[in-house]
Amino acid sequence: MPERITLFHRCDLRSLIPSFPQVHKIAALWADFFDIYRDLRNTFLPSKIGPFTQKLKSWTEDFVFLYEKSQVTPYMHALWAHVPDFLRLYSNIANFNQQGLEKYNDEASKCYFQATNHRGQEALHQMILKKNRTQKLEILCAKRVKMLYCCRNCKKSGHSIKKCTDPCSICNVRICCSHLTKRDSRWRDNVKFNIQVFIDT
Repeated sequence: MPERITLFHRCDLRSLIPSFPQVHKIAALWADFFDIYRDLRNTFLPSKIGPFTQKLKSWTEDFVFLYEKSQVTPYMHALWAHVPDFLRLYSNIANFNQQGLEKYNDEASKCYFQATNHRGQEALHQMILKKNRTQKLEILCAKRVKMLYCCRNCKKSGHSIKKCTDPCSICNVRICCSHLTKRDSRWRDNVKFNIQVFIDT
């Protein structure tokens, strides 16, 4: 269930602001708004648009009476002045919501900050290339496979030598021991390394 619907179902203004003199009117106002929200998801017959328009105008007047005119948002203006016209033209405006566009904006912002070098048109080019790659992989039904590591001590996959709990392959100590140290950015066996140094000298 979306968070906004959960909020309308569980939020009880009478318990939040019990001493406010107009709490009952405010609670009724937002209950009516939730009814309008649910109605807007339906397909309207021409005979239903007139009563719904009156319902919108009545709700807007109640809002202006309880709040201030400065708190009326552009979305409220569109709801009161333009939604009835859209319903007369298309009968259903739920298909024109901006949820997909807003979701794509979130994805594009994440891609910009995580997968580009933040340099003007070059960043845009990188974003488009990444989008094309992911769409092609989705068309091919490709799945992301986690890279498996092969341990150099026990030769098993799924972990590296740093997390190996098997006996040491050199001295048979109970767990992988200090014979393994990091040299030249790689984990190496001290015994083998010392033998190689001795042979070279």
